[in-house]
Amino acid sequence: MIKKVLILTGSLIVIGGLLFSSCHRWGHHRGMSKEKIVWFQKHLASKLDLNSDQKIKLEQIANRFIDKIPEWNQRKMKISDVMTKTFESDTFDALPLNTEFDSMQKHMIEMKTMSIQALADFHAILTPEQRKKLVEIMKKHQKHYKED
Repeated sequence: MIKKVLILTGSLIVIGGLLFSSCHRWGHHRGMSKEKIVWFQKHLASKLDLNSDQKIKLEQIANRFIDKIPEWNQRKMKISDVMTKTFESDTFDALPLNTEFDSMQKHMIEMKTMSIQALADFHAILTPEQRKKLVEIMKKHQKHYKED
């Protein structure tokens, strides 16, 4: 019995550690906020020397994400609540978790579609010189995340 408890506890610690480390690496645990989006928008405008029309279009792209933040935060809280309730229960019921993770998968597809459209819209407003500068920035940024 003690051996089973130790194995279960060890397994939960390993799984939790893997989940935390993957979220930490990709920044998921920090979430998205209006402040981060606005900062990133201004940062891009400055680094790429966007003109006033481009800044307006970039702001419109950013606002699409800002408008979704409350929904995304609500979704994060819901999955957290389902996970907590699952472990508060004396018996393990996978149905609520499966339902919530299915919903999360649909949400991820929506986010992917929205993100790709935003990238296409952003690409369309940039000059060739600005795209070249953006690629340089991206390559520089990628060096920080390469695995050894």
